[in-house]
Amino acid sequence: MTSPLLAPFPVVIDRDAAEAFARAVSLDDTLPPTAVADTFPLVWLACPSVIEALEGAPGELPVLVSHAVTVIAPLAVAVPYQVSIFIDRTIANEGRVALNLDIDRADGTPVARHRLVYQLVALAAAAPT
Repeated sequence: MTSPLLAPFPVVIDRDAAEAFARAVSLDDTLPPTAVADTFPLVWLACPSVIEALEGAPGELPVLVSHAVTVIAPLAVAVPYQVSIFIDRTIANEGRVALNLDIDRADGTPVARHRLVYQLVALAAAAPT
């Protein structure tokens, strides 16, 4: 079942933040100065509500196993966007949880769709022997 994780929220990409992200993921030499990396929206997943939802049961660590991006239009600096984050627990029986991140222009025009799948790993099983 897919359900909203957070109420949709407005964002505007700051040039300094976009440049810092590009440097952090080694894209600063490949992107034009006004471009925004397609993966920049990952920074919006650092909010406490998202982190809390991914924590799963005590003793489980969410490990990212896949990330798919569908780009409908390029992201841009100083453009108002609306972000919606949904959690998909339909794969929970496989020990996984997914986040769907939808980015739309303020007028509702779709811009990008991200799907991130996390494997919930028991910390005891992940400990080195």
